[in-house]
Amino acid sequence: ALRPGVAAARDQLAWALFRGGRIDDARRESAAALAIGAPDAHALYHAAMIAFAAGRSEEGAALLQRVAAINPAYTSTFHAHH
Repeated sequence: ALRPGVAAARDQLAWALFRGGRIDDARRESAAALAIGAPDAHALYHAAMIAFAAGRSEEGAALLQRVAAINPAYTSTFHAHH
């Protein structure tokens, strides 16, 4: 069984890959993070930004809708990754 922190670690790896311009690798890690852990607003936001960077605007928009459903204030409040 996977430890609880594994999904968060993969999300952080996905974000680091995204920030480094490795979008395909970031998408792969982000998808894995969402598949193995209960998605939270933070991981979904990362997945959305990665989807947009990959040219998948519909997927990104759908992920942002999920973010808003979990925490409507998430994208309008301070976010340390901007």
